[in-house]
Amino acid sequence: MLDSSYALVDNDFLSHALETRFDSEKLCTILQAIFDVLDKQPVVHPWLATYELITDNGLVLKVISENIIQLASWEDIHANQEEQKTYYAILFKELYKKVNGISLNVPDIFTYSVKKQSLGELHNITTCMICGCNLILSDDSDSKRFKRIISQTAVCDFVVYNREDLVASIKGLEGAPKRDDLRAFSHVAH
Repeated sequence: MLDSSYALVDNDFLSHALETRFDSEKLCTILQAIFDVLDKQPVVHPWLATYELITDNGLVLKVISENIIQLASWEDIHANQEEQKTYYAILFKELYKKVNGISLNVPDIFTYSVKKQSLGELHNITTCMICGCNLILSDDSDSKRFKRIISQTAVCDFVVYNREDLVASIKGLEGAPKRDDLRAFSHVAH
């Protein structure tokens, strides 16, 4: 089961990291060093893996096949316990209503997929609240906006880092990648 030793990696964070100027070996080395310094195991939420992750990208496949970033399963979140699964669905719908101002009336939030509703961010946040994960890596501004809205009433505390925040949090720490590599990691190559 996921816990505070895991960091949830959003699709946009991973996509932007893959757009940096590094070749695949260098990027894998940098990502591994970053997660080692954070002392976190990065995972992609199962909903994001199914509905958002670009799996035809060779670099995505490399990062996953080399276990630098793992794919979480639904069992990692609710441990196949029906009450946990039900609680997850209720919490997800409550968060959806809180951030969107309308109810989500769908029979199955685990397979519901519509673009432009920030469902991936809400799945990550729900997982943080259920499992105690305390770090989401996301370059999507909605994640930070949702965190502000949710933190006003929620009992769960988590941090949302974009690539710049992440670099700032580890810069100068023992084992962190070199300064130039961190700078390049936090910017997209053009």
